[in-house]
Amino acid sequence: MSTVVQIGIGLVSAVAMEPVSATIHRVIGHGVAWPVHRSHHCGPVGGPEANDIIPAVSALVTIAMFSVGVFNTRFTWLIPIAAGVTLYGAAYFAVHDVYIHRRLRLLPPYVRWLEPFKTAHLEHHRSGQGNWGIFGVRGLRIWKQLMAPLAPPRTRIRR
Repeated sequence: MSTVVQIGIGLVSAVAMEPVSATIHRVIGHGVAWPVHRSHHCGPVGGPEANDIIPAVSALVTIAMFSVGVFNTRFTWLIPIAAGVTLYGAAYFAVHDVYIHRRLRLLPPYVRWLEPFKTAHLEHHRSGQGNWGIFGVRGLRIWKQLMAPLAPPRTRIRR
């Protein structure tokens, strides 16, 4: 498999993780795993919370995918998928845990282009509904609005 194909699979996997993550959050986090996920909706936490088990399980699944892909040549296609899942997990961690919930103070408290994601996520915390993912469909609209000032001006075509 070429490097370009591997990078493509990794990027597609990273993008595909948003609806997967949102579905897991809605169906499992607010369903059967609510006793664990509830800790995340209870306000600021100074250290580990019960909900941390959910990304830990996801990390173990990803490690297993890497392992199978590395040690079994029939499943090398799992490596770029696991890399994409890891890329998504890193982005999610940076936006959700570092920026929105400030569990690690590695980013400034205000980043203009992350504020709409923070607003949507905190609304989810208040209502328990709405934005199940961190980037999601709402996120696509947010990105479009944020990127609009960077777009080249439209020129009018005279006929």
